[in-house]
Amino acid sequence: MNSITTRAKRIICLALLCPSLGLAAESVTLQLRWHHQFQFAGYYAALAKGYYQNVGLDVSIQEGAPDKMPVDEVILGHAQYGVANSELLLERLRGAPLVALAAIYQHSPSVLLARKDANILSPNDLVGKKVMMLGSTVDADFVAMFKNENLDIKGIDIMPS
Repeated sequence: MNSITTRAKRIICLALLCPSLGLAAESVTLQLRWHHQFQFAGYYAALAKGYYQNVGLDVSIQEGAPDKMPVDEVILGHAQYGVANSELLLERLRGAPLVALAAIYQHSPSVLLARKDANILSPNDLVGKKVMMLGSTVDADFVAMFKNENLDIKGIDIMPS
């Protein structure tokens, strides 16, 4: 553990020194998972405060859309970094050449919402129902929830939002 800490300190020091050596900023694209919204405020704050520039990065932040998802954009080479959720784990298991760099959320912010009159009280009540999810992906946390309840996800009609 100590060697990782020492190595991390060296990398950070080197990164901080690079801009002061007059090196050109490296242009990178960060692909957001969805439209510009508050959940991405930290990335915009870092851009506005010059944090990326201070470490030699010229960062372009790209808005997500149903046809512009981070995993696809990174795999296609349109972006060097992407903000994804647990779908990254599923794609990695399928062989996608992706690496998780950080866990921004320590707990899943994913929720399922239903009207009270739908009488959905447990995951079992979703069988045969339509469930709207972002894009055509299914989050790994939902897959895990369904497996925990011994439910086949194919029994749920997943609609892209």
